Amino acid sequence: MDPNLRRVLSQAVRAEILERIATHPSSARQIAEATGEPVCRIVYHTSVLHETGCIQPLDPDHADPGDCVYEVASLMSRPPRLPLSDSTRGHAISSVLRRIVEKGRAALEAGTLNRDGNRLSCHSILLDEQGMQETTAILDEAAERIAAARSATARRLARSGKKGIRATVALAAFESPPGERPAG
Repeated sequence: MDPNLRRVLSQAVRAEILERIATHPSSARQIAEATGEPVCRIVYHTSVLHETGCIQPLDPDHADPGDCVYEVASLMSRPPRLPLSDSTRGHAISSVLRRIVEKGRAALEAGTLNRDGNRLSCHSILLDEQGMQETTAILDEAAERIAAARSATARRLARSGKKGIRATVALAAFESPPGERPAG
C-alpha cells in the first residue's frame, strides 16, 4: 500500500469517517453530530481523505466544507488496499458498485449511452494469481492516467470557460463467484 495512504488511514477517526461515508454519503456536520466530535475536526479529516483520493464530494461546487456531502471515491489515482476491517472494505466496495449501477441505469434511461466514444464492456475470464496481479496493475495504471486526464481537463475548462462533459468512468477486476464460467 502507498505509504502516504497508510499514514492517512492510520488514524482511527479517518477510518471511522471513511466507513461512515462508505455506508452512507455524509457531510462533516452529519458525521460530527453522529460522533459528538467537533465539526472543525471532522472537516479537517474529511479534507485529508479528499486530498488523498479516498472520498469525493457529491457536488464538487459545494462551498461550505461542513455541509459538503462526500461519497467513497469511485476513481482513485491508486485504488486503496487499505488496512481496514472487512466490514469497512465491504461497505466501500458496495457503495461504488451501487453507484455504477445507478449511473448506468440513469444514462440508459436518458439515452446518453448512445454517444459516440462511449466504451462499455464486461468479460468473465480465467486468470491465475499472476494474471490477476497483472490485470490489477493495468487497472491501477489506467486509473492514474484517467486521474491525470481529469486534472488536465479541469485546467483546460478553467481557461476556456466551457462546461465540459459529465462522464462516468468505472474500472473493476474482481473474483467472480464460484460456478460462473469464463468466456472462451
